[in-house]
Amino acid sequence: MKIAIANWSRRRAGGVETYLAEVMPALLRLGHEIGLISEIDEPVDREPIAHENLSLDVCAQQLGLAATVQSLAGWKPDVIYAHQMQDLVLERSLPEIAPVVAFGHAYFGTCISGTKTHRLPSVHPCGRQIGPGCLVRYFPNRCGGLNPITMMRLYQHQTSRLALMRRYFRIVTFSDHMAREYENHGIRATRLWSEDDRLIGDPVHGRVAAAPAEPWRFMFLGRFEFLKGIDVLLEAVSILAGEIRREMILTLVGDGSERSRVERKAVSITTAKENVQIEITGWLTGDALEREWERTHTLVMPSIWPEPFGLVGIEAGRRRLPVAAFAVGAIPEWLEDGVNGVLADLHGDSARNLADGLHRLMTDPELYATMSANALRLAERFSMDKHLGALCGVLEQAAGSAAREAS
Repeated sequence: MKIAIANWSRRRAGGVETYLAEVMPALLRLGHEIGLISEIDEPVDREPIAHENLSLDVCAQQLGLAATVQSLAGWKPDVIYAHQMQDLVLERSLPEIAPVVAFGHAYFGTCISGTKTHRLPSVHPCGRQIGPGCLVRYFPNRCGGLNPITMMRLYQHQTSRLALMRRYFRIVTFSDHMAREYENHGIRATRLWSEDDRLIGDPVHGRVAAAPAEPWRFMFLGRFEFLKGIDVLLEAVSILAGEIRREMILTLVGDGSERSRVERKAVSITTAKENVQIEITGWLTGDALEREWERTHTLVMPSIWPEPFGLVGIEAGRRRLPVAAFAVGAIPEWLEDGVNGVLADLHGDSARNLADGLHRLMTDPELYATMSANALRLAERFSMDKHLGALCGVLEQAAGSAAREAS
């Protein structure tokens, strides 16, 4: 097949692009012809996701919108695999060129702010269908910012996107949680992961529980934003440091709009707690990131919004690392409390609840060793081979639908 990948950025801006950088070479190895269409070539300090063997690589920021659409149409893809598009004008052109299979990475088209989270009276996920009722609740529940003009603009954008997505051949997702989200909005969705308990491949690492004499290393990997829960994580580590004398190192890998505030809070914690170090590395890739994985004992995913899946947790599992997270969104689909990590309750004192989970994990070496072994077993249910098999099946169905219509 000739598969066109459509995404807003052609660089590793986040988890979506990390996924594409892995999927595109895999599709090429399967013998498919791959093209890439993107909106922007930013952030400039990140690696491109483009592969040297792509048959098409066009960016609207460089060529202009009309020329980009013309190039894609001239390439004549059999199917378009769409991801996190931002420009509705460009996105509307896609179904006119070929059938579109879109990945539901986030709450595009189903939430005004895209966060699917109420901040008031407390932080909790929202299960509503997008509609006029969301406008009534937007400010009282603090679903987003406080500008009414921005609220209306976002509402029109998201409802327009929802109407567009209903024209697509299929929405695909990583999780049952996101499949239900789109089905709740009248859109057919397919979960691409299939599961079994069979161990696939050899262990990536043979580590067991951390040696008692060494500092315990936690890692956070993601954006420095409120809904990623980084404030809750810092509070939890501060609580933990007051209860366990053991030395702890928290490594924050990533960046974001709240980095300066996070840095200030980290300094205040390490000043008050002598047994805690907090390192902020910025974004890491390749060998530098692998070195952090190698010395980490626990990945912490303190997201307080309903995570659509949480691929970084699967990456941790493949390295035999237990994960600590809140039971929100799709996280409970791959994280089982006491099995491959700890699930904390977001309700009530969330920092206290997370600290209690980390305390369990740190103070029971036998439990940690069991979690470490199970982490790999459960992560391997979500193999790339299985994912590609399911994905190619949907893409082939979409391409076949166009061929049937043409005949």
